[in-house]
Amino acid sequence: MWRALFWRAFQGRTVTAYFAVLALYQVGAAATGAKSWSAAVGALVFLTMLAVVSLGCSALLSWLSVRSTVYAITDRRLVLKVGIVIPSVINIPFRLVESVAMKPFGEDQGDLAVLLADTERIAFIQLWPHVRPWRLERPEPSLRAVPEMSRVGSILQQALADAHEPGTFGPGAPSRDLSPNPPSQRAMTLGSVNPATAGLP
Repeated sequence: MWRALFWRAFQGRTVTAYFAVLALYQVGAAATGAKSWSAAVGALVFLTMLAVVSLGCSALLSWLSVRSTVYAITDRRLVLKVGIVIPSVINIPFRLVESVAMKPFGEDQGDLAVLLADTERIAFIQLWPHVRPWRLERPEPSLRAVPEMSRVGSILQQALADAHEPGTFGPGAPSRDLSPNPPSQRAMTLGSVNPATAGLP
């Protein structure tokens, strides 16, 4: 799961594309005579080393994030245990959930983003990388790179529906863009980036 987190949350593709553009510039400059080939080769070696270090650090952070993250669904709340150096626990009662959005990718993997009631705010930096990208004004806590996303989405949807008593959610629907099929058995704990923690296959 760390690979999905690396490419998506830690912008592995963006970093790779950035260094690729710089490398192409060096080749183009040498081909047009703007600089010598020896200088261009030296610059390419330096860029390659810098790219390896940058991508390696991002991959390491992704792996550490996977190892230190646990997502849990109870009958009343969603819990995110996050943090590599200083772990923290974020509790999200279902009464504060306005909706849940699902973004699939890969082989039944994806992100589940939780939109909170407009009166609630959690700092973007406190959630990152477990947050929906570019939602700075109204951050949405997210379960990133979730395996078996359709199953997990159904579990969350059913938990929201079961807790949806009069006045609990107000006018908002319990979820959106989730599979309509309820699970046959609810998993009380799940780890999107550590399936063993959740007991998921």
